[in-house]
Amino acid sequence: LRSLLRDMNKHVPQECMEEFEKLRERCMELEQLLKKKKVCLFGTNGTGKSYLINLWLMVTSCLPSEYRQWNEKGSSTKGEMADDTESQGKKDKKEKVIYNDMSSREIDIESIKEKYTEFVNPAHGKTQKAPVYLLPSQNRGFSTTPCSINLVHSKCFYMLVEYLSKEELLEDAGPWIACQRGGNLAKRDAKLKSMRERYDAVVADEFRTTNGKIPAHVLTTDDIKIRPELEKYAGCRHRYSGRGKDLHNDRQFIRDKLHDLLQQDIFITCVKSVEIGAPSSILEEVDQITDCPGTDDENTYLQAATKAAIEQHEVIVILADRSLNSRTNIIEFLCSSDFMRNMVKFPKHYQLVVFMCTENERDGIKNHQLIIENSTSDLQQMHDGMIRKSKKYLDEILFDCCIEEGLTEDEAAKRVQEINGSIIYSVIYPSLYAGIEFDKQWREENADQVQRIFSFIDCSSLLGIFQKTPAKILSEYAPRFYRDIETFMDLVTREGILTREQIKLLKADEPILQAAEEFKNKYKLHRKSEKAALEKLKPLSDSLDKYLSPKIEEAKEIVKTFIEHDDGDSVQRNFVEWFQNLIDE
Repeated sequence: LRSLLRDMNKHVPQECMEEFEKLRERCMELEQLLKKKKVCLFGTNGTGKSYLINLWLMVTSCLPSEYRQWNEKGSSTKGEMADDTESQGKKDKKEKVIYNDMSSREIDIESIKEKYTEFVNPAHGKTQKAPVYLLPSQNRGFSTTPCSINLVHSKCFYMLVEYLSKEELLEDAGPWIACQRGGNLAKRDAKLKSMRERYDAVVADEFRTTNGKIPAHVLTTDDIKIRPELEKYAGCRHRYSGRGKDLHNDRQFIRDKLHDLLQQDIFITCVKSVEIGAPSSILEEVDQITDCPGTDDENTYLQAATKAAIEQHEVIVILADRSLNSRTNIIEFLCSSDFMRNMVKFPKHYQLVVFMCTENERDGIKNHQLIIENSTSDLQQMHDGMIRKSKKYLDEILFDCCIEEGLTEDEAAKRVQEINGSIIYSVIYPSLYAGIEFDKQWREENADQVQRIFSFIDCSSLLGIFQKTPAKILSEYAPRFYRDIETFMDLVTREGILTREQIKLLKADEPILQAAEEFKNKYKLHRKSEKAALEKLKPLSDSLDKYLSPKIEEAKEIVKTFIEHDDGDSVQRNFVEWFQNLIDE
């Protein structure tokens, strides 16, 4: 549609150019709104962020046969070919490519599924350690993500690890030097501790802190050197690539490499970013999904990295183990970044998703059984209470953010209402969903219950949050946009400007109307919804008409009488203008 509008540009009459430009602007605005978003998973340590991403990747993975077929022709990795990485490595001496050299491995996917299915039957009890599909995942309260991990869509598994440069490492050591030499020790203990730990992790042994002090001759970062073992990694990029022959083999290769790296102090000290490519349909819906370190980590460098990651994303998925008013540190952390301010300024471009998951609580297995047995009245009340409290708390926070941005109280209330319309709140049960999804025998034996259970645990939000936003935007835009195109085409084919036959010769009219018709048909569901809404409003509309019609006639008679007895044109003119405005209103 955009290309058709561009091709029509030179044939549009000058008198219609203003309307045509508006149409093009609408097209560009829609395209911008539908641009793939960056999604960030955010919450305290151990709430299950990595666990949830593992589940998403697992249930939306391509088939092993598709994986092999795609990669026989060459693997696409965010616009690059995996085979090209070898030649890129030759050009850049600091980039090293490591391929999967394991010809045969024990395929563990069935054992992972088996661990998930233990959640369906409470008699099995909950597994002590969550199954690991790709990202490291631990039990409640423990963080296994020492840096932000970005996941992107790729037809072949790969992992790109970038390390901090020597200059960046020295810069990290600077705050502790400045603190020592400037005598600025008034900062809170946790921040001082983080500064010191970061300095000692970066510098060579002869420059480390002893008895709370650094060597006397160290005045600036020019006076120190980084650890010799860090020199080997500083500024490097290491790429780990699957061979594209076996889906699970390549996945295990990347998972094991990531696990090995996370055990190394050097990696934790100087890693800058980790990007993992995976063949998952959910990753096709977004630009990337980022797994962040927990917000309650006392390490200020990790906090700064998390804050920087949040500010680069348009969609934030908050994962909490209870209602947000009980987890105020999550929202406080979010408010300390620019994300909330950006959402207040540009509500259409930024979105919040609030997932509350209580599966880590002691009653998690008991709740699964209640859901399976359809004894959910108390659970439903708990869900409603958690969502209600979270909404109320977030409304107050958003209102304060609006006031800080200079909006009046009325404007702030309207903006909060607008933002709240796009926020998704849900209480989720990812373990129960996975247990049912991967236990074919259980599903067959309880086929009549599966849909009810999936509906109660809100699988549509758990798996469909990334499709909901663009679908909602399109459903609002499609009918209106289509009508605008029709109106414009009627305008340019009006007598005296261009005839429809002339436009057909230019081959612009039929394709653009056809594209608009396809656009309308694709989102015709919204037209039905619109019709249903109008039908519901009809009684109200009829009542208003019935009430207003005699009043208007009565008012017109009064005005007519007034005008007949009025000698001053100015009074008549002012009164008529006032009354016309009243009718319009």
